[in-house]
Amino acid sequence: MIWHYFTTIAAAVLITLPFQLTASHCNEKSWNNLLNIQLDIDESYNFHASRFNHFLTQHKDRPFLFQEFSAEELTQLWANKDPIYQTRMQEQLHASLTVIGLIEQERKNLAPLIQRIANQQQDWIDISQHCQNSASTINMVTGLNYSQLNQALIKDTTLLIKQLDILKRHYVSELDALEQSRPKPSD
Repeated sequence: MIWHYFTTIAAAVLITLPFQLTASHCNEKSWNNLLNIQLDIDESYNFHASRFNHFLTQHKDRPFLFQEFSAEELTQLWANKDPIYQTRMQEQLHASLTVIGLIEQERKNLAPLIQRIANQQQDWIDISQHCQNSASTINMVTGLNYSQLNQALIKDTTLLIKQLDILKRHYVSELDALEQSRPKPSD
């Protein structure tokens, strides 16, 4: 019976208290927790930004046949019976498919980061408000600064996703041009 009594009290306390109780207190433990999460978010963003830069470098170094040749010229390259041409065209097709898949995977991995950053931004706002209520002005201002930095990080992450979409469109254009100019198998 005593166990049930304690369980009831614990349930009542959990229902009446906010779930992010530790995130909203203006104390050293909460600050360190938020700073560790912030560090993890920053490292995650930097990792994805570095991957994008790698994609961009490869993109700049890679010739796109749809930009170098007309549709008619691509059709002629496919029609050439020389195995070297056939192999290179197949490799270009396969490379485009591979890069599209990698970009889609990177975009899929990057998209949830926006929600993590938004949650972190709200946590900084919450702790800032608690610091204001505790008359800790310096911590309040610092919390608001972190909140603003996270707002900028949301914009940067959104931009990174848009840039990945732009890169993907180039590879899709390459893939489409190669597929459309490829000879159709005879029935």
